[in-house]
Amino acid sequence: MNPRTKRRIVLSSAVVGGLAAAVAGGLMVRSWYRGTQLAEKRAEGLALFIKGEFGAALEPLSFAARDNGDTEVVLALAECRMRVPEANGRHFATAAAYFRAVQARDERNVRAMRGLLEAYIGLGRLPEIPPLVKRVLAEAPQDVRAREIEL
Repeated sequence: MNPRTKRRIVLSSAVVGGLAAAVAGGLMVRSWYRGTQLAEKRAEGLALFIKGEFGAALEPLSFAARDNGDTEVVLALAECRMRVPEANGRHFATAAAYFRAVQARDERNVRAMRGLLEAYIGLGRLPEIPPLVKRVLAEAPQDVRAREIEL
């Protein structure tokens, strides 16, 4: 092989290797930064939720809910959505979707079932309420709200 060809191959390999390392490093930094942002928004959103500032908590909780595995954040976001009214009752539909997403991961989550029950009442989905009340009472027999709805 020609020495000039060898140099070109070595130089091309070095350039490709350097670019690959730069891209990998950039992706690692982006992942770390995104994790930091999620943690900050999670803490901020949950603090606002605990204070009862539901409208202010929507933005940070929406950002933090990108981590779908964090059930606490998704439930807090759903409860905030339900408490901040939107036109045509859209807040109930949005909250119900979040509660159903939690239910898909954890069928026995009583907080999600209670929230879904309230959302269904707000939406007027009467046929879906009795089976959900039975599921809530199976998990939490002393639930006052479910007993009230059952009657």
